[in-house]
Amino acid sequence: MSQSKTDLTNAATFSDNAPGTFTVTATGFPSTTISETGALPTGVTLTGGVLAGTPAVGTAGSYPITLKAANGILPDATQSFTLTVATIPGAPTILSVTPGDGQVTITWAPGSTGGRPILSFEADSVSTMDSCTAAAPATSCTVTGLTNGVPYTFTVLATNANGPGPHSLPSAAVTPTSNGPIPGYWMATSGGAVLTNGAAVNYGSPAGLALNAPIVSLVPTPDRKGYWMAGADGGVFSYGDARFFGSAGAENLNQPIVGMAATSDGMGYWLVAADGGVFAYGDASFQGSLGATVLNAPIVGMAGNGTNGYWLVGADGGVFAYGAAGFHGSAGGENLVAPVTGIAALANGSGYYLVAADGGVFAYNAPFFGSAAGTATGVVTGITAGAGGGYTLASDVGGAYAYGATYFGNQHNSGAVDPVIAIAS
Repeated sequence: MSQSKTDLTNAATFSDNAPGTFTVTATGFPSTTISETGALPTGVTLTGGVLAGTPAVGTAGSYPITLKAANGILPDATQSFTLTVATIPGAPTILSVTPGDGQVTITWAPGSTGGRPILSFEADSVSTMDSCTAAAPATSCTVTGLTNGVPYTFTVLATNANGPGPHSLPSAAVTPTSNGPIPGYWMATSGGAVLTNGAAVNYGSPAGLALNAPIVSLVPTPDRKGYWMAGADGGVFSYGDARFFGSAGAENLNQPIVGMAATSDGMGYWLVAADGGVFAYGDASFQGSLGATVLNAPIVGMAGNGTNGYWLVGADGGVFAYGAAGFHGSAGGENLVAPVTGIAALANGSGYYLVAADGGVFAYNAPFFGSAAGTATGVVTGITAGAGGGYTLASDVGGAYAYGATYFGNQHNSGAVDPVIAIAS
């Protein structure tokens, strides 16, 4: 005669509302009797050493039990065992929908796994058959072949071995357009040089001119067939299809201009000064300013939200929203390692990124993909949102750092004499 022994298997997985079976094996003489203590899911029992049954709907989860094999010779053999009842995965949460030329990029956060690894995700248009898929653990994909000018709404679902889960809540409506970020980016230097990467085209620059003040910003037109450049004195230079609507070059400014943003139709733009004063031109609607406010830190950048709103950002990370631009948070109360140097809005205006001089990135109502904190060469001076999602940073020595966006090269060896002060796509 010998003591009973259980096998070494300590776990099994069933699916809810589907029959499952698992045989518990044990050795010993005389033959053993198997029993268990602990709660089993409704629909599952242990009979004759066999766990079997159909777990009821809603019983998904883990069930720790203790198995005991007894044959009359003490001590009885015991073993911890976990029965997992798996189900379909939970609904993901959509984080952003970014329009492009005939396409939309959707990013999401996964929901619960349902007890089995998620295999894939699918993003579906609510009103059409358009969709895209991504193998886990990817959390974004791009739906192509869409019609520019037509609004689309998307949902996302996850699939595991049990099948597809429920759809997420619908996204905000987003409209593909030929306007918007391009597969490439411009960099501008304080001396007015324009450096191109990827599909960015050089339409001209004030480089070589006797500038009254350094260049502080470059802002592309909506169709990316031109751009404006602004100087610290408020002077505005227009190139390509960018139209000139006026400047602050002849005004007696209290503080230098530090940023610029354009309206979504390309028929106007704003300038912002270090004291938060805002100047509007063309169809850019003045929505307010900080000109009379005592600031904890100077304003360092600006981003637009269509024709009726804009954000200002201070060196301390404080964000100020005006008009239709929604406030989504700021780094104003954080203990920053380095001052904030720039801001970039998502293409649909639903969120924004801040970047600090050390390459740290702060995301607000926008997906975070990483940062160059501690790794960037030089001082990071700008950030731009990418055409397919993500963002790219630029440093004063021409470095480029892409996160969740396509990398199109840098300008370390461009020969530019002056520091890079802006990046745009």
